[in-house]
Amino acid sequence: MDDEWVLNLDRKLKSFIRPRRNDLLAETDKYMLSDYPITEEKRQEYVAYRQQLRDFPSVCDIENPEWPVKPE
Repeated sequence: MDDEWVLNLDRKLKSFIRPRRNDLLAETDKYMLSDYPITEEKRQEYVAYRQQLRDFPSVCDIENPEWPVKPE
């Protein structure tokens, strides 16, 4: 029974959480370019946000994911 739960969890991570996380990371790639016109303070906010996204699959509640908030 526990193995089935782990497989379902892994399936949900692969089918929803990680692809969505990857899309959100891709949306913010431009902010990491050194010539993108934002302040260093704002760039650091995006650095922190992107780290939260990278960590998200290992810390989120799979049944009720609360995604990190993108900087404004």
